[in-house]
Amino acid sequence: MRMRNTQTLPPVGVPVLGELLTIVRDSLCDDWHEQWCVGCRRTFFARRVTDVCAAASCATARRSLCARRIPVRPDTLWNRLRDHFVAHGFAPVRQDNVISPTGETMFMSAALQVLDPVVHAGAPAPKEPYIVAQPVIRLNCAPQMGLEAGFSTSFVNVATEEVVDCAGNYARHLHAWLRAFRAIGLDEKRLSLIAEPIRFRGGLHEGNYLVFDHGGIELGEGIYIDTLRTRPLLRVLDFGFGLERLLWAVNGTPTYYDNFGPLTARAQRRYRLIDAARTTVLLASTGIKPGHRSHGYRLRWSIGRLRASLGNADPAPLLRHAFDEWSAFVDMPLSGNECVVVAELHRQTNLELCRRLEIRPSADVQMDPESFCQTLIARGVPLVALLGTGGDTGSDDGDGGGRYG
Repeated sequence: MRMRNTQTLPPVGVPVLGELLTIVRDSLCDDWHEQWCVGCRRTFFARRVTDVCAAASCATARRSLCARRIPVRPDTLWNRLRDHFVAHGFAPVRQDNVISPTGETMFMSAALQVLDPVVHAGAPAPKEPYIVAQPVIRLNCAPQMGLEAGFSTSFVNVATEEVVDCAGNYARHLHAWLRAFRAIGLDEKRLSLIAEPIRFRGGLHEGNYLVFDHGGIELGEGIYIDTLRTRPLLRVLDFGFGLERLLWAVNGTPTYYDNFGPLTARAQRRYRLIDAARTTVLLASTGIKPGHRSHGYRLRWSIGRLRASLGNADPAPLLRHAFDEWSAFVDMPLSGNECVVVAELHRQTNLELCRRLEIRPSADVQMDPESFCQTLIARGVPLVALLGTGGDTGSDDGDGGGRYG
């Protein structure tokens, strides 16, 4: 049955999504209403009759949270989603690496990249739709990390992906996700499906999309990619959601950042420390070593960010907790990688100490800082000079500006 149209007509000149909107209108049932938001001037679909979408990206945003007594864990939520999509004909795909296989980006930045061999290397298109939980790295989000809207430099991108020749299967993905939301406990009456008038543009891809919002939390997007410059005859359906955002909506926690990382660190609102540890462990899992260029430089930068947030905290429990969280989604060879991170933490701390003392670093800068200080004393550095450096503990006390942790 076709859904009923209760929208007020938009002002002249607002872009129309055409084919995609037609598919959504035809596929949603009568208790979904097509409406027009007076705040953001976008078309949206909801099961409630209203003139505001109340989405996170709109001036009418109203966050509505409903806390669970027992929160859902990231791996538990993913298992429920995977089982749901497998039961509906989607094939689970796992790529045990976060380095981009084609080099279009340095690291995996979206689940869509599981199709890179098809899009960029001319591999045959898969015959079935995929369900993917891809750990991704977006270091450019570091300045936004801690903002109320919720940003991370690493997270799990859960997505359904399909190579198609037209938009017809968009309805299948849409309904599979709406059923998935119900299966994990989200209230469909709090959902808004917002037709974004500005086309998605990412590298060689372009398309139109819906934004999925639940109670003022932006969950993700459903994109129909109708332009692939490397494969002009192909189209892609890409429905991508942040697992951590889904957790936020399911668990109803006060902030996005309350759903991952050690509980002790969350209780102290040390969210930047958690983010730095998670990203560092994910980078180190690739086997790269800290360096001055390319991937190695990014790992060294991430370890420096971790060190700046550590304070007097022991890094080992943080690193092991991050390892445990990521292990549900990607192969995590722990052997040696934790040692690489700790050695680089020591190196950066000892180099900073040498800089403050205005002395040339020695070759043993990767030893633990306590032992390094003893070697400096043995080399003739006065104890009073060492004590005068004031330590190099870093902090994670926050910097205001509407940030958490």
